[in-house]
Amino acid sequence: MVNIANKKILSEEAEAILSDVHPHHHFKIHMGATVKNLEELADVLEVMDEETFKHHVTKEKNDFHNWVRDIITDTELAKKLLNSKKRKAASEHVRKRVEELMKLRQGKTLRGISHLMTNEFFLGMMLGILIGLFIAMFTSFIA
Repeated sequence: MVNIANKKILSEEAEAILSDVHPHHHFKIHMGATVKNLEELADVLEVMDEETFKHHVTKEKNDFHNWVRDIITDTELAKKLLNSKKRKAASEHVRKRVEELMKLRQGKTLRGISHLMTNEFFLGMMLGILIGLFIAMFTSFIA
């Protein structure tokens, strides 16, 4: 568990937030692209022209905020996007959040591998001791 933006997020939650959404919930960008996850949103925001951004973010609405809040269900990022009236700021918020969540997800993977290796080591050690005891007992009966 890691504390990101004052909220404790489990690695499983990070995985869910970074995952592709159902095709029915893909975000359709004005003038073209379709976005299915946060990483794609970060990529699109980096190259999007200002006119397209302004189509989605006005005084009356913020489509990126709504999608992240309602579909991705990342309230922390949604709050930041609500206050982001410039494409560059929105892009930086999304990219930073993706990087944070990826680190958390990667940490889970690394912990899982090290835990598995530790278990295998102890299992191998116990098996070696048992085989050694069996051989020692067997050789003492023969002698």
